Amino acid sequence: GGHVQLGNKVRCGVGVLIKPFVKIGDGARLGMGAVVNRDVPAGEVWVGNPAEEISKFKNRRLRMVELEEYQVEWLERSKDVRPREI
Repeated sequence: GGHVQLGNKVRCGVGVLIKPFVKIGDGARLGMGAVVNRDVPAGEVWVGNPAEEISKFKNRRLRMVELEEYQVEWLERSKDVRPREI
């Protein structure tokens, strides 16, 4: 088989399949269960079977702000969850 080349800070979801001879660029994101049969450029998000691009990370700062907002929202929601009594 052929070698797969992974860039720096690549993130892959569970069950991702990368075909031989494919190159994954720096900072790319591959969604859960994606079947990647083509090269993925740096900073792109790919999902599906066969995988295709759905988004590009052009503005890292904006992405971090969105992530922080999501985390704050999640923490607020989790405060309402009560532990179950055993």
